[in-house]
Amino acid sequence: MWWRSCIVGVGFSGVLALAARGRTFERLSLQYITAVGAGGGFLYFLFIAAAATLLLARRRGRRSSPARGHSALARVRLQSP
Repeated sequence: MWWRSCIVGVGFSGVLALAARGRTFERLSLQYITAVGAGGGFLYFLFIAAAATLLLARRRGRRSSPARGHSALARVRLQSP
């Protein structure tokens, strides 16, 4: 799973490159880079949280769906109005 870290590192360097465009290395401050890093980390956290939430909802939907049930009772409940 090392490749995930590589992708995140490349993405973060891309965000830094976009944030620092037009500035020399000497003009970049530690506060600015820290703020960009914190913002990028927060957006990454939101992405992971949303993906995990969707995955759990999908798994829960499969487990509790009566349409996939094998019992006759589940089929009768689906057919009745």
